[in-house]
Amino acid sequence: MLRKEKYAAHQIKLAEEKQKTKKQKRVFVFGLLLLFVPPLLLFPAIPSTTWEYNLYQVIEQHLYISVGAKGPLPFFTMLSSLYTGIYVLIMSSYWAIQFIRSHGLGRRFQQQYYEIVFDHRSKHADKFPILDQPIFKKTCVSLLFIFCFMIGLFHFINDDISFASSSRRGQIFVLMYNTKLGVIVAEFLFSLIYVIPVFYFLFLFIYLINILRGLGAGQNTPLVVKQRRKKQQRNLDPQ
Repeated sequence: MLRKEKYAAHQIKLAEEKQKTKKQKRVFVFGLLLLFVPPLLLFPAIPSTTWEYNLYQVIEQHLYISVGAKGPLPFFTMLSSLYTGIYVLIMSSYWAIQFIRSHGLGRRFQQQYYEIVFDHRSKHADKFPILDQPIFKKTCVSLLFIFCFMIGLFHFINDDISFASSSRRGQIFVLMYNTKLGVIVAEFLFSLIYVIPVFYFLFLFIYLINILRGLGAGQNTPLVVKQRRKKQQRNLDPQ
C-alpha cells in the first residue's frame, strides 16, 4: 500500500511538473510573439504620411531618441526602441512583483537579494581578501549597473549606429541594424541593459532601508528565527 501511495504521489508530482513546463513554454512563446510580431507588422521603415512624420519628429526632438536616424530603417528603429523599452519594463515589473510576493519585504527579501546579487565568492579572494568584503562587492556591482545604464542611455542618441566602424563591433551592428529582425533583437538587448539597473537600484534601496530597520544584511539572516524564539519560549514556560 505504501509503495502504491508513493507511486501515485510521484505520478501526480510528475504531472504537475509537466503542466508547469507546458505553461512556461506557452508564456515564453507568447512573449516572443508579442516582442516580434507587432513591430514587424505595424512599424514602417520610414515615415510616409503626415502623422507618421509628425510622430517621427516628436520622438526625435522631444523624447531625444535618434537611434538609427541615419540608417536605412530610421522610423522603424526609433519605434522599436520605444516598444522594446516598454516591453522590457512591463516584463521586469511583473518579475519584481512576483519576487516581492514570493519573498515579501522583510528578512526573506534580505536573504534572497543578498544571495542573488552579492553572495558570490571570488577565485582570488584568498590572495586579495578585499574581493570578498560585502562593501566591495556592493560597490562593484553598483558601478557595473551604472555603467550598463549609461550605455543604454547613450545608445538612444547614436544616430549612426547602423554604419560600420573600424572595429568588429561595428560590423555586428551593421548586420543587426540593417534588418528589421536584427533591430528588434538589438533594441531588446539594449532595453535589458538600461531597464534592469533601474530595478536593481530600486531593490537596493529597499535592501538598505531594511538594514536600517534592523532586518540584517542577508548574509546570516535565518528564515526560522521566529520559530526558534517560539520554541525557546515554550521551553522556558513553566509546566
